[in-house]
Parts: sequence; structure tokens; C-alpha cells
Amino acid sequence: MQLAAQSGDTDQKMSPSIHTALVGSLFQDPGPMFAGVLCATVAAIMTAVKTGMAWLWPCVLLLIVTGALRALDSRQYRNRHEPLTPEEAVRWELRYQFGAMLYAAALGLWCIVAVLGSSDAAAHLICISVTLCYIAAGGGRTYGRPWIFHVQMLLACGPLTLALALYGSPYYFGMAVPVFSLVSRPPLGHPEASLATRRSPTHPRTWTTFMAEYTRECHSFGG
Repeated sequence: MQLAAQSGDTDQKMSPSIHTALVGSLFQDPGPMFAGVLCATVAAIMTAVKTGMAWLWPCVLLLIVTGALRALDSRQYRNRHEPLTPEEAVRWELRYQFGAMLYAAALGLWCIVAVLGSSDAAAHLICISVTLCYIAAGGGRTYGRPWIFHVQMLLACGPLTLALALYGSPYYFGMAVPVFSLVSRPPLGHPEASLATRRSPTHPRTWTTFMAEYTRECHSFGG
């Protein structure tokens, strides 16, 4: 509820053009996102082969399906030929959010099955490192919509924290503490800080908007 309320307050403070640009940035340069999906899928296959657990193969399938859905969604966005309108931006943001939540939940499920279902340290290392790296990398893409990143972190790192805490080893419990600090960190001020950054006169987006308005004024004067 807090995340949703903060997102709504922030959206009311920003102009439709900025909101549209931020939503468009979610779908820009999908290569790194698909590379992360491929790496996570290969890593899940490695854990399934290494441990011999049959329950890890449904996790592999789930990662493939959710990753394919995100790829299809991104392809449909890039095949558009019309400029993104504020009304369309709301719809596309929901689609991105839905895909991101599904994939983060798939990562969290993989971590629970791999950590609690086996005692293989290599499999544990693979799923923990890949999940944390994927979520950390996602923060750069969703910098303008931080509440999406917080939901992703909750769905992926929350199950990982639970699995580490319930494994039964004090060392695993010790690893659960810093992961839990990521999940439980209050997102107070992040959307406002992001909005303030975008208003900064030295921010590239600010100068781009200024130059666009200046160019329009010059054309109007010349015409």
C-alpha cells in the first residue's frame, strides 16, 4: 500500500510528458534484459543438472516462459509506429510491471526450491548470486519508476531471505540478514528524490527538454 500510494503521489507531481518518457525508457535497449534472462535460465539448468532434483525443472520452465512473455511484450512495444501517448504509457507501464513481477516471482521460487530442497553448496551459490545480480541490474532500468524495482526486490529477494533463514545453518542465517535488509528497506523519499533529480538543471533530460522548447520557439519566430 505504501508503494502504491507513493507512486500515485509522484505521478501526480510529474507532467504527462515526463511520465511518458520514463515509461518508454523501461523498454529501451532490451538486450541487457534478455541477456540476464538467458543467464538465469542457463544457471537454473545448471542447478537442476548438478543436484538432480526434478522439482528444479519446473522452475527452469517457468523462467523460460516468463522470459519469453517479456521478450514478446518488448517486441510488440518496439514494433509500434506511433509516438507513445500518456494514455498508452499507463497501459504499457502496467504490462511491464506484470512481466517484471512474474519473472521476479519465478526467481524467488527457484531460490526456495534450490536452497531448501538440496544441500549442494554450488547450486546454492549459483541461484543466490544470479538472483541478486539480476535484481541489482534491474535497478538501472527502473530508475524512473522505483516502486517497480521495490516490488521486484520483494518478490525475488523475499523468498531468498526466507530460504536462507530456514536452511538451518547459522552461516546461511547470517547471509539472510543483508538480503533481508534489501527487502525491508523503507522506500521513503526515493520517488521524490528521483523526481528532484529529473528537475535538476544539469540533468540531460532537462537540457533535452529545454533545447526542444528552444527549437520550437525559433521555428515559430522564423515562420
